[in-house]
Amino acid sequence: MTAAAPVPAAVPATASTVPIQALTLNWKAPVANAPPAPPTPLTPLSGYGIWQGATAATMTLVATVAPTVLTWTSPLLQAGHYAFGIEAIAADGSDSKMSNTVAATIQAPAVPGAPTSLTITGTV
Repeated sequence: MTAAAPVPAAVPATASTVPIQALTLNWKAPVANAPPAPPTPLTPLSGYGIWQGATAATMTLVATVAPTVLTWTSPLLQAGHYAFGIEAIAADGSDSKMSNTVAATIQAPAVPGAPTSLTITGTV
């Protein structure tokens, strides 16, 4: 009779490091005049800056998009809290004030429970 192979220890649950979700931002172009006057788009813009961080205070520039683009989808993100803001970039390179800040929390996927009732059959 030979000794049974050792049973490996259970793998400890850890925070997910696998990217699990993307987020999509949508915004409206800045306008030159306020309602009730008809909106007049501000021109010339060279694009928009997308800012991201764990909080509004820690946001950094993560992407720029063309002035005709009014939506942006993040790369896949890990579980955590994310804040975003948008700045319009003028043709001369100057930035507008930051848009309102939006935030989202991505939850880690649930860790499955351990299998149970393991048995072995046969002879040794």
